[in-house]
Amino acid sequence: LKASENFDCEWYCDIYPDVVLHGVHPLLHYLKHGMKEGRFKGMSPKIASVVKRTVADLMALDPEIESCHPLHGKHLRLRPNFSIPTDELGAAWTEIFHDLPAGIRHVVFMPWLVKGGADLAGVNILRAAQEAVGVSATLLVLTDHDKVDAFDWLPSGSQVLVFSDYAADLNQRNRQRIVEALIFALQPESITNVNSLACWAALVEKGKAFQSICKVYTTLFCRDFTEDGRGAGYADTHLRAAIHNVDKIYFDTNVFLEEVVTRYGFTPALTRKLQFLPQPALDDLREISKKSQPEEQRPAVFWAGRFCHQKNTELLGRIIRSLPEVALDVYGGGEPQREAELAGLADTQPKLRLLGMFASFSKLPLE
Repeated sequence: LKASENFDCEWYCDIYPDVVLHGVHPLLHYLKHGMKEGRFKGMSPKIASVVKRTVADLMALDPEIESCHPLHGKHLRLRPNFSIPTDELGAAWTEIFHDLPAGIRHVVFMPWLVKGGADLAGVNILRAAQEAVGVSATLLVLTDHDKVDAFDWLPSGSQVLVFSDYAADLNQRNRQRIVEALIFALQPESITNVNSLACWAALVEKGKAFQSICKVYTTLFCRDFTEDGRGAGYADTHLRAAIHNVDKIYFDTNVFLEEVVTRYGFTPALTRKLQFLPQPALDDLREISKKSQPEEQRPAVFWAGRFCHQKNTELLGRIIRSLPEVALDVYGGGEPQREAELAGLADTQPKLRLLGMFASFSKLPLE
């Protein structure tokens, strides 16, 4: 009976699963075997003090912890884990942690690095961060996919971390958890999210904690839609839940910024978090735009971009069919089905030329 004082059956079963496996009552198991083997009859005073101190520290970051009864009182109802996780998350994080560079002050999160407008904006943000704090203090993290066909856009010496290099089959939840672990481990001065789903999800759940470590910035470029017309972009799925957990949200158009304010009825205080940040134009584009030419000297319509639903290549196809006398030079690539549709159209429209992918606008024959 003396040995049973403050005996925590649930805790004992958790830490010694062989008790459950053999169907023995945990108190009897402790009296007959546990005491002789030096096992704990409950949470040790050392562990309990660490837990209580940790819970007290975390209450300042997450008020709901204060009302979580299992974390308080005489008996802490916690499931202990004294081992390092051995699942795909633990294995991937262990390798990533060992590869982390030191002295990182700013982290840019992106889902992938492909040749698209959002990716170009992300590279511009990365370049600005490198100019501000140094290349060695800046890290680009690709969180959601292994698509990296725009590496040539990166400034020389850029440091890049690709989650899929460590575990190609990481599920979305684990990618989010690695983002969280990365921020807590690196303790940067600031982070910027450019369309990373894993980072958006982390901002919703842990953004307030991130703000106790660093400045938190993110971007929004436009709404996106499903095939049946429903909103599916981050402005529809994550913005309202995350807005209180970020310091600034950058838009590349004022129109979309104003649409968001109206759509969600943001207060003046929340609206001040939204900032118009135009993307820089290339110097050679400025020079070309100064060379005005008479309309009759322009032999063709010029189209360049990604072949995807956002860029409305269906409309491009309708325009081409309705203007058979106009020459069209089309640069770009993207979704295979759309590439095939335009290729089929080019077979029947002799004035349509598909001229392939382009690395940047400066590489196009704009003159």
